[in-house]
Amino acid sequence: NFKDIVVPDKMNEDIADLLGYVISEGNDSQEQVMSIFNDEQIIRDRIYIIVKKFGISSSEIYDYRRGKYDGNRICSSMFYDFMIYLGYISGSKNKEVPWSILQSSKKVHIAFLKALFSGDGYIGNENTNYIEYYTTSRKLAEQVHVMLLNMNIFSSLREKDAICRNEGYEKDCGI
Repeated sequence: NFKDIVVPDKMNEDIADLLGYVISEGNDSQEQVMSIFNDEQIIRDRIYIIVKKFGISSSEIYDYRRGKYDGNRICSSMFYDFMIYLGYISGSKNKEVPWSILQSSKKVHIAFLKALFSGDGYIGNENTNYIEYYTTSRKLAEQVHVMLLNMNIFSSLREKDAICRNEGYEKDCGI
């Protein structure tokens, strides 16, 4: 756990991907342990490859109830501290686009958004032509909205429908 990590000298698309995955599907309930949950094997493989570039390893998380792998676990205090330094904020209501992403290039913005949407995004069925992103963090929703506008992608910002609120879920901000 005290192994040094290899840190790139500038922000790149790999780090942007990783931050997008961490913010959309990350969980840091244990200090110095970052878990990233995703049902897609291709995304879990991508996370494993990126983390390996840092000189650390991740292990797959097995969900015994569902009988399948569903995430990556990264046990490194240095990695956790690096994510915090880059602007990761713990807690779903507190999440926001990291400062390190906001002041980066358009390529980095695209990589981040692609990873973010792969976790918490939704694509309508064949009869609809929309993409949605939901989060309990209003600030994150507003920042993603502005990032999309800066790329000439027009979106609307709204609260999730009343049906979910009536079922006891918190209000989510959707784009």
